[in-house]
Amino acid sequence: MAAHPGGPRGEGPRPRGLAFVAEVTGQLAPWLNTWAQLLAGPTARRMLAGAADEWLSDLLSDRLPWSSWRDEDEDTPCLALSMWVLRHAPPVLRDHDASGELCDLVRLLALPHADRWGERG
Repeated sequence: MAAHPGGPRGEGPRPRGLAFVAEVTGQLAPWLNTWAQLLAGPTARRMLAGAADEWLSDLLSDRLPWSSWRDEDEDTPCLALSMWVLRHAPPVLRDHDASGELCDLVRLLALPHADRWGERG
């Protein structure tokens, strides 16, 4: 039986629960995979909509949205989380009538940092 960090069975991981288990285990991908499998359910989808709104400011600045014990130069977990949000959040946000601004910010994750804000020089 798979663990569901932060929430009862079938509810999906809560954003703070995800941060905890990712830091304790040193792995993010298995927990994101579990969450993705649960996205058919309304609770996991609602949690993703809230997490996307909460996390985007950090993700758009190429930072994890939680304090991490990892080396600050290690961008792999942040990139993995950004790509996961980019892949899974758009349909969830549409279903939850998220603002156009939030949907646009999620789409910015597909661009390199310099292109997100027109910083090319």
